[in-house]
Amino acid sequence: MGEWMGFPYEPHYPEREAKYLQYEVKILNEILAHIEANPRSNRNIIIDTTGSVIYMGTDLLERLRKLTTIVYLDTPLAVQERMRSAYCTNPAPVVWRDKFNQQPDETHEAALARCYPDLLASRTREYKKWADITLDYHLLRQPSFGVADFINEISHVYPVVEKAF
Repeated sequence: MGEWMGFPYEPHYPEREAKYLQYEVKILNEILAHIEANPRSNRNIIIDTTGSVIYMGTDLLERLRKLTTIVYLDTPLAVQERMRSAYCTNPAPVVWRDKFNQQPDETHEAALARCYPDLLASRTREYKKWADITLDYHLLRQPSFGVADFINEISHVYPVVEKAF
């Protein structure tokens, strides 16, 4: 998949990025249609979206918010810096939208490293805007934190969440 999509400095990237997002919209629409058609039998569904879910458009995100509880797993700036460093060491294709802008005398690698923090910052703003619940990064990384703890944290905000444990 990543090899097919490529990187934002490659000529085929914009077309493939758009095609990838079209498929993502199609799949999310199918999932939400299933939930709408079966409201009582879908109480325990988890939709683990990709990072590019925020590019699905307002209507689809509003529908997602209406039908689900959106949980944002917060990533502090220090962790984002480690993510940038790891990305620069081993870049992988991501949906950049308009956040990649290579300067005339800049290498591909330098442009990716410079633009990646802006991509993360813009996504963070959008994730927080759409989230019903934001969970702390450090809480989630505690060795003893498990599924039951996750459900408990969500239940503090949304008591209707069924406790399965």
